[in-house]
Amino acid sequence: MSSPPFGIQKGFSKDDIKVGGELRPFIYEIPAVPNPHSDFPLVFAQITPLHGVSCVIAQTKLIASEGDYGVNFKKLFDKFVDQLSKKYKKPNHIIDNYGSITKELFKSYGKINEFKDVEYYGLWDGKEREGNILLPNNLIFIELGFNSADNDHDKKYFFLKYFYDNYELAKQEIKIMKENALREKNNMDENAL
Repeated sequence: MSSPPFGIQKGFSKDDIKVGGELRPFIYEIPAVPNPHSDFPLVFAQITPLHGVSCVIAQTKLIASEGDYGVNFKKLFDKFVDQLSKKYKKPNHIIDNYGSITKELFKSYGKINEFKDVEYYGLWDGKEREGNILLPNNLIFIELGFNSADNDHDKKYFFLKYFYDNYELAKQEIKIMKENALREKNNMDENAL
């Protein structure tokens, strides 16, 4: 059996791995990743009290636009797809419009607006279907994508998300906790009057 993503097992609790700050409810930074990857220095996990780790999320550092025609981003994307394909087989779905954009631009001698025009996305779907190989380590799917930074559209980053088969249960757990917290708040407000 292959090792889990970044060495973070499905169902691990916050006590099983060292967590850092909570970025949003139930999404924690993992500052000491058991199996680090040099291109993905930022690793987070969704961890709930009942289901533990249900999703592992990794990000590259912010990448500034360099060079004409998006070559640096293309090379990184191809590298990540190759590494993931060696472990999980080829992706079920891929978006890489670099080639079609560059053909048009070479005709007009233009340049790519890398942050606006180029799309990179890969999906490894582990759900059981005819002819589809299930992913190891209880993974149901993996996403690789390319996003703009929140406050800086001149920089982007690649993200990598691993979803375990307890992800939907964890989402339901979070939903119930939010509903219970809202109900308690409403009861407290009513009692205060």
